[in-house]
Amino acid sequence: MNGEEELAGKILRVMSDTTTSYQSWEVSGTASKLGGDLTCFRCGICCKRYQVGVDLVEARRIVDNMGISWDEFLDEYVDRRYIGNENFLIRQRDGACIFLKRINEKQTCCLIHDFKPSSCREWTPGLFRRECREGLSELWGLEVDQNSGEIHGPSDKLFNFYSFLVSMAACDLSVGEQALTGSMTSQRIMAPAVVGAGKPEYGGK
Repeated sequence: MNGEEELAGKILRVMSDTTTSYQSWEVSGTASKLGGDLTCFRCGICCKRYQVGVDLVEARRIVDNMGISWDEFLDEYVDRRYIGNENFLIRQRDGACIFLKRINEKQTCCLIHDFKPSSCREWTPGLFRRECREGLSELWGLEVDQNSGEIHGPSDKLFNFYSFLVSMAACDLSVGEQALTGSMTSQRIMAPAVVGAGKPEYGGK
């Protein structure tokens, strides 16, 4: 059994533990097939491609969870070109959602993940998504064959991508276990946290 096959087996076990809906991981040479699903690997492409709209209820929920005033929300986080009474567009900064923070060269996080808008919660990743394929290509050097559903690329890059998914799933599992046992406070469970005087800590300018 080669390294890729061993890692595929480990991924299956981790995904089973975290009840992720992966059905098959087949690794052969420089191609892999993930079944029909792909977990979000946090490339942030969708957060750059689309400008998110929120209704009044969602906007109020964001304001309440961030602990800021309504006026501050309108001034700092809403695109003032499209301010309405019932619907709003979240502002973009440096070409992406203002709540997107880059962690490293391959990974981003949402600063309001626990109370993000419904359009973000309902957006599902997948190999059929142009944004996900773009993220795989730009960040991992991998390509998706739309006919076969296989991810193609050098074996080392496939290995690195799988390793990242394993570490991400294991981290999520650890956080979930700590939350269930009560060993984490609600503030620590919230990921990513909103810090400072009610404002997110940004990685950009």
